[in-house]
Amino acid sequence: MFKKITGISAIVLGSASFIDSMLTYVMVNRESFSLPKPLQILKQTFGLFNHMDVGIFSKSFLFYLLPIIFAFLFILGGVFYVSSKGKNYQLAVFGWAMILLVKISFFSFYLIRLILDPIFQKRPEFDYLKEISALSNFKRPWFVVYFLLSILITYLAFRILKSHLPKKHLCIPAYHPSLSTNKGNRFIHSMLDGFMIMIICFPLAHNLASLYGRVSLFELRYMNEEHMAVLILVWQVCIIGFTLFYYIFMEGLFQRTPAKILTGTYVNATGAADTNFGSAALRTLCRYIPFNAISFLFDGNWHDRVSQTTVIDEDAQLGELESIPTNRPVIRKKSKSSYHRGFGEY
Repeated sequence: MFKKITGISAIVLGSASFIDSMLTYVMVNRESFSLPKPLQILKQTFGLFNHMDVGIFSKSFLFYLLPIIFAFLFILGGVFYVSSKGKNYQLAVFGWAMILLVKISFFSFYLIRLILDPIFQKRPEFDYLKEISALSNFKRPWFVVYFLLSILITYLAFRILKSHLPKKHLCIPAYHPSLSTNKGNRFIHSMLDGFMIMIICFPLAHNLASLYGRVSLFELRYMNEEHMAVLILVWQVCIIGFTLFYYIFMEGLFQRTPAKILTGTYVNATGAADTNFGSAALRTLCRYIPFNAISFLFDGNWHDRVSQTTVIDEDAQLGELESIPTNRPVIRKKSKSSYHRGFGEY
């Protein structure tokens, strides 16, 4: 069911997100322009990439380009998906992966606020939080509707990603670098995943720093040493925490990150079982080994070697693997049950 609606829903929601980004630009530059509350709820709900929007800090159109570009690519991915009957799925599913991560960061922001607001409200200098607390938002009917619609879109994105899991598993006895995808794809993964993490973390870190540190990423020249220390701490916590979540969640649950979806590759563990949260966590922790980021230029990635996993092309064939000096690998096609349990028949 979810495979059938992947392309059409990408076109519809991508178009709605594109319109939202354009309306946001108009509303910022024309203060007299406003929408009725029901339309505002729909606008916020279908602004799928507006979490990455830094346009609130400037009236320049350039600041609105990022969500507009993502919305356009999402529409394009939907068109490719429908016209190829699901064969060219990469761009559409990449868009759904980004929506899932953006929505999760939105929910994370409110979860953090529900925890921290009561703590900071006890201090006199944070009295302003009582009027804008996260809990007070849930007393507003429009916000509850928006929150529930966001949950629905998040669930849809999750189910679409689950319906596009890799269809096969290479059962290999041990790690071997010759199985890995080419270095060009590795470079794309490193750059694109890093960019995705940055653009999702930027608004999250800025909003938290503004609320609890009373500092802004756009007011660096007015900061004293204390404000700068707060800003650096918030940014480091956000970037490290979200990086860990990004890789462990995506590779543990879907066997690939958004960048790997785009290049048609996935993480393959040794043995008969699929990649799980344990191997994904080990891969992610190994990314913090010094110079790991450039280890793909040498004899295999260090985070692959340590975790006994590798990134392979989804269209890899047995004929390409016969020269590997280990026991001959076997390609196992996944059954429906293997999507959930990680096992299937050879």
